[in-house]
Amino acid sequence: MKKAIIYIMLVLVTSIATLLITAYLSEEDVYVGEIKVKLYSSVLQQERELLIHLPFNYDSTKKYPVFYVLDGSSLDRNLDQTLDVLAKANCAREGIVVGIPNMTADNRSKNLVPPFMKTDPEDALSQFGNGDVFLSFIENEVKPFIENKYSCNGHNTLVGNSRGGLLTLYSLINNPTLFQTRLIFSAPVWRQNSILINKTASFIKEQGSQRGRIFISVGEKETNKMRHGFEKLKQEFESNDSTNRNWKMITTQGADHQTNAILSLPLALKYWTQTSGID
Repeated sequence: MKKAIIYIMLVLVTSIATLLITAYLSEEDVYVGEIKVKLYSSVLQQERELLIHLPFNYDSTKKYPVFYVLDGSSLDRNLDQTLDVLAKANCAREGIVVGIPNMTADNRSKNLVPPFMKTDPEDALSQFGNGDVFLSFIENEVKPFIENKYSCNGHNTLVGNSRGGLLTLYSLINNPTLFQTRLIFSAPVWRQNSILINKTASFIKEQGSQRGRIFISVGEKETNKMRHGFEKLKQEFESNDSTNRNWKMITTQGADHQTNAILSLPLALKYWTQTSGID
């Protein structure tokens, strides 16, 4: 009971701290301890940037889990701060956080959308996403770069918010063993007649528990479409995976689309800590 109370207090403190940090960073694009590196991607045919956050007392003789965070320069910093607070309180394992920025709106529209979904759901003539190509970039270029440079233990987590959540969920059916855990926030899974929900449901029926762990959250104050899509996806998990329970889905009280990821990060990391099997 005492440990639960301490964790709740840490969740509150961490959530407030990350909200303040986000407000500050919106004015000052400087983040202490962030390592910026650039690499040319043969897969994407362009130069890309990575934002790397190492644990405070990084030790190359130790092995660390790695978080690959879509929408680098925002969510990765929040995750780094939250993980640092929880790790120092012995409530979470230390880890390496890798932010993967999408440098333009066009890049984000294409890279974070599955190849069977339109980049603009309101425009029937818009192009399809190239999320499969972007996942290939992460698998064949980003992960090898990180694993060659830093001390990693092989437990990889993909983290995505909003459109990034679409790609994170899509990665489950595209390449289920690429990540051991997936953290998904405010994903618009309702788009295009819930096609991603339907494909995910089919995958769960066929693959069962062979897919790692999944945490999904939506804000209580998000749009009806967002919340209804979330509930529909939850029903599919409950119907097709009621015994394995390799998933957790929550509604974040008081959160909207802008704050859900930040406010539910501590709970996502708690789930990750409890289910990752990392010593």
